[in-house]
Amino acid sequence: MTDWVYIRIRSDEFYRVSMRFPGREEPLTFSSLATSAEIANFRRKYFGEIVAARRKLGSANPYSNPKNALRFFDHIDRLGSEYLWKLAGERELDVIREFRKAFSKQVSSFDPKNRSIPIIIDAPDLFVPLEIVPMFDIEGSEERKTEILPEEQEALMHRRARQFAGMVGTIHRIRPQEALSDGEAAGLAPEPQPREVGRIDQADLLAARSRLPVKLFYHCDLKGAKDEASFFAERPDVIDLDGPWPFAVPRLSMAGRIASSWQSVWRGIGFGKDRPEDQQDREEAALQAFASDLAGHIRCTDLRLDGSSRDPEDQVQHFSCHCGRTSDGGDYEISLKAVNGAVMTVRTGEIGRNFKRYARNPSIEGEAIASGPLVFLNACETGVGEAGDFGSFEQLFPLSFNRALITSQTVVPDTFAAEFSSIFYDSILPGQMTVGQALHIARWEMLRSRQNPFGILYSLSGNANLVVGDPAKHLT
Repeated sequence: MTDWVYIRIRSDEFYRVSMRFPGREEPLTFSSLATSAEIANFRRKYFGEIVAARRKLGSANPYSNPKNALRFFDHIDRLGSEYLWKLAGERELDVIREFRKAFSKQVSSFDPKNRSIPIIIDAPDLFVPLEIVPMFDIEGSEERKTEILPEEQEALMHRRARQFAGMVGTIHRIRPQEALSDGEAAGLAPEPQPREVGRIDQADLLAARSRLPVKLFYHCDLKGAKDEASFFAERPDVIDLDGPWPFAVPRLSMAGRIASSWQSVWRGIGFGKDRPEDQQDREEAALQAFASDLAGHIRCTDLRLDGSSRDPEDQVQHFSCHCGRTSDGGDYEISLKAVNGAVMTVRTGEIGRNFKRYARNPSIEGEAIASGPLVFLNACETGVGEAGDFGSFEQLFPLSFNRALITSQTVVPDTFAAEFSSIFYDSILPGQMTVGQALHIARWEMLRSRQNPFGILYSLSGNANLVVGDPAKHLT
């Protein structure tokens, strides 16, 4: 009997779903008759509904009571149940019901603060991320009360949260590949207790001799970004902070401001006036240079932002900025801003085109780096882009170079994002908790202390077993 869940989806003539879980020797399997187009359309609908539910809660933080969180979970529960029924079809509903009830006793009684269930997800990106789908049926729809007393709300909020894989499990998302054996799947599961000092594989180690090397990129106008920069800067004993970048732009001296003012007057009366195309050329050149610099800072993990060498290399690259889809829908973009500087919005395609020039071996496309950093893309409210877009940032931060990527499935308030990430980093910095476990703790801490359910919107791709440690202690 396994003590982890393994969900695998493959496509040949139909999509075939296989689910392995505790209490059952053989996996539950079924074939979905839903077409790729139907699944993609429902994914768009699903994320659209999640955005609507999130906006109803507003952006205030903290919330005053768990009632709003209950509404949010109920909303995506109804939507997720519809998704599961659509995926399975009427002829396979019994399989889905059996799977959802399989954990009902175990999940409803466990304390998520002390443990989580390893859940391995091996499914194409076409599908709705399974951590925001109600995979477990804790109460059963027939048992739900329509009238909830105020004193019952918090306990019920916790029960409703445990219906979702993202709230009960440490998620291990792997790229579609050959089926894992039981031994291989078990090997992905994290240790249930905090790790003691001992040997850790290099691929699992975020190397920190005494301080964790973090490179920070940000948009200085966002309150959450300022809070995150302060969080990192206030922990010099455990964090080796490089940044934030872009660097602050020096203010002009009094003489410089006077000269600039006279230059504007001079051009205003027709002398030395720029042609519109000249100004446009300068702006485009500045953006191209910025994209090149950004690509270099991301890819050159062995260099600090000032060009000096860094050892250990970047182990974490953290982005606190605007992210989303371009207005024409053709690409994705990142917006950063320096103190006293202009907003620089760069398309990810432009950043990607600059990556190869900074590759350690330019002849190798998509070079694999065993010690590549964890990337935390802590995107905030932009009002631009469609929900679900952020999974496409895996193209910019490929898992062949970065060992793990944390993103939000849709935009979240930047103040929430800052507090969520601070809990995450405080959890991994002692060096005993894995990245997957720390993300689980952050979700529940925000739900318990802030009655805020948005932690479920964060997902992790790549190695969930990364742990902070000193190479001298763990690799010798």
